[in-house]
Amino acid sequence: MRIFWQSFVDASVNAPYMARLSEYLNAIAAPGTSVHVEGISPPDREFGRLAELRCAILAIDNGIAAEQGGFDAFVMGHFQDPGLYELRSALDIPVIGTGEATLLAASQLGRRLGLVTLDPVFEVWHYEQAERYGLGGRIAHVVGLGCKPEDFAAAFAGDQEAQARMIRDFVACAR
Repeated sequence: MRIFWQSFVDASVNAPYMARLSEYLNAIAAPGTSVHVEGISPPDREFGRLAELRCAILAIDNGIAAEQGGFDAFVMGHFQDPGLYELRSALDIPVIGTGEATLLAASQLGRRLGLVTLDPVFEVWHYEQAERYGLGGRIAHVVGLGCKPEDFAAAFAGDQEAQARMIRDFVACAR
């Protein structure tokens, strides 16, 4: 089985992240399954609805190409799941949204959910997303970290201070 994983970061700018993600996904994949991780260029740099729409269009194009290229499944590896339903309407292969899958799995672990997102701009988006997945009443709170994609790049490239800062910020938001 071949799975196409659509990330919303640039493969060259975020090479350490992309390499670690690919290595991890392929390590946990079932025997005989490979995961191809693909970025978007230009990446999702300016958080907001228009950027999500632009990237969704690129992801839909990549999804169509992935199906034509023989992939067996498409994963929207971006928690916001922009274009998820449009992808499902365009492809005959399974399309999995990581946001949808994560929220549904979390709803089995607890009655009420709290969500830490990348940026405050996504707070309303995630409430709407939870409504779309039938979980709106289960979301207790959403809070944004206020981080940028380059923050992740430094942390995944080995910058210990950047990694510690992201963890501190996440813990503070979670509390």
